[in-house]
Amino acid sequence: MFDVVIKNANIFRKNQYIQAEIGIIGEKIAKIGKTLSGEVKINAKGTIVLPAGIDIHVHFRDWKEKEKETWVTGSMAALRGGIGVVVDQPNTLPLVDSMNRMDERIELAEKKSLVDFRINLGLTKKNFHLLKETENKMLNTAIGEVFLQHSNPNLQIDYSMLKTIREKVRDIITVHAEDPNLIQDNEGPYHIVRPPEAEIQAVKKCLHLGVFHFCHISTFNAMSTVIQSPSTFEVTPHHLFLDNKVAITPEFNVNPPLRDSTNRDKILKNFLNIPVIASDHAPHTIEEKKEGAPGFPNVELTYPLLMFMVKEKILTLKDVVDKLARNPARLFGFDDYGSIQPGKYASLAIFNFKKVQKISGEKLISKCKFTPFEGFKAIFPEFVLIRGKMAYSDNEFFIKPGYGKEA
Repeated sequence: MFDVVIKNANIFRKNQYIQAEIGIIGEKIAKIGKTLSGEVKINAKGTIVLPAGIDIHVHFRDWKEKEKETWVTGSMAALRGGIGVVVDQPNTLPLVDSMNRMDERIELAEKKSLVDFRINLGLTKKNFHLLKETENKMLNTAIGEVFLQHSNPNLQIDYSMLKTIREKVRDIITVHAEDPNLIQDNEGPYHIVRPPEAEIQAVKKCLHLGVFHFCHISTFNAMSTVIQSPSTFEVTPHHLFLDNKVAITPEFNVNPPLRDSTNRDKILKNFLNIPVIASDHAPHTIEEKKEGAPGFPNVELTYPLLMFMVKEKILTLKDVVDKLARNPARLFGFDDYGSIQPGKYASLAIFNFKKVQKISGEKLISKCKFTPFEGFKAIFPEFVLIRGKMAYSDNEFFIKPGYGKEA
């Protein structure tokens, strides 16, 4: 007898659809087979069952920036978007720039998050002593986001420091690669003052220093360069689907900026070669967005946008699942997540291709009610399970803050 059985499941597993039932015991998938029995039954008829997404790049704010987002609102937004695990970046207020601060951030997430999580540590000019703590200890985290650009001076490091970090730290190092020498200004529209060459040259310099994971790659040239190396990278939905023609008001400011349509088209046509899609969820207040604060609230929109592209046959389901679930799990060591098979966590997103919605900023769960995808079509999940528990369905949440745990 299983605790939960998903009936009439059309499962996308091992790159093909199979008709079966999923038996869940506790937090994990126990069996995939025919005619299973259990106390709780979920009827998935007419839907497709996929692994919940893993978003390796979010900024859930909180602390002194609660007006922008909290772990509660951010993780609720993630759930609505079919995301089961998030990786929170260190440029918080205050910064996650010490082991004690990381412990505080983990404790906060343990109390507030509805989804599973991991916390990233920021290495800066001032905390190089942490290398002594990390070189003999494998942290359960990536080290990042390491900033090479000057919009965040508290986290900015130079190439020589990055070389030292790469030599001493065994963990994945995630890098925001923009060369500060090529950035014209930190004011004004970013797509004008932060040229593509800043990213392209920073990536090339980093690759001479070692293997990295590059955050939010926005240029096809940089993408092509990383593909030819052992390093990996992520691309955001806004760099996939938007270009700088829409950046006519300050609300569309983002870092790295939106590029031209030719660049956007090349990235989208080479979707197969992208290892990871990540939201770079970066919420601000409406007032801040009107003043040009860079960033978009994407965590609840990434999976739904991509699923609509699958429906329209622009992308394949295999590619979407690879980049939102399987590859992040494999590359970042989320061993119990990212696929549908016995022994893995029953963290699942169940979609109905017939239920297409238009995105509305006013309806976002995130505190930031502006989205550059206003009016875009999307397919939100009908059900989301997190580690065996029904977590979300039809705008209703069935788990409470604090259910999420460190992944």
